[in-house]
Amino acid sequence: MLKLAFLRGVAASLAAGLVVAACAYPTSTVVQGGTSSAIYFEAFPADAIVMVDGQSVGTVGDFDGLDQTLAVASGTHFVQVIHGGSVLHDKKVFVGRDSALKISR
Repeated sequence: MLKLAFLRGVAASLAAGLVVAACAYPTSTVVQGGTSSAIYFEAFPADAIVMVDGQSVGTVGDFDGLDQTLAVASGTHFVQVIHGGSVLHDKKVFVGRDSALKISR
């Protein structure tokens, strides 16, 4: 008898644990930041290479702010502009959410 009461108690505890665990936390992911953060360049040679976070992304002429901007995630980025072996721009920049950052000489 005592053994049967013990087993019922264990079963009830397990059932209660499963009910609570099922209601614990949502599984969705929240992504912060806007979708239109961008960088564009002014007063650099049009054929200068643009590097963002160590990756070549195109030339300054590709991202003049008039026809096209460089879409980036909001946050901090390391931006370099290189022309003819010379580094013309070499800085960390912060791009705000839903904004366009102008980088000029």
